[in-house]
Amino acid sequence: MSELKVYFADLAAYNSGHLHGVWVDACDGEESVREQIDNMIKASPFPGAEEYEVHDQVGFDSIVLKNRAISDICELAEFINEHEELALGLLDNFHNCVEFAKNALRDNYQGCYGSFEDYAKHVCRECYDIPDVLENYIDYKALAHDLELTTYTIETYDGVHVFIDH
Repeated sequence: MSELKVYFADLAAYNSGHLHGVWVDACDGEESVREQIDNMIKASPFPGAEEYEVHDQVGFDSIVLKNRAISDICELAEFINEHEELALGLLDNFHNCVEFAKNALRDNYQGCYGSFEDYAKHVCRECYDIPDVLENYIDYKALAHDLELTTYTIETYDGVHVFIDH
């Protein structure tokens, strides 16, 4: 996975027209991220600095990190790091709620297929013992169309990830 980095800015410096902040690797964990932010604030060119804010990010696609707790940012980074494009697709599908995305992956995930029609073939073969002579007579495209009513998909470079929709 690409880097998952976040730029935290020192607000005392920023509000005074100076750039002072730190890029952190969000996969380093909450404790490390907090320590790096604390060190940045301590090194502020403005005495009494204590507030910070997310001003930039890399690797999180369209997920807005501003106003999120550090623990949430690190949890998002861990999930994205583990599941890459699939995680980003799930987060987009669930409005960036990592809890819903994790639940969908745990409870509703059916697997990754070359196409949705391949998923329909898989379902049919799991449910029925189809003799080879009948294989060419099954309309998997129509079955895939029907299955689309009870599923949702996330497409990645790996293929089509299928989830049962309930």
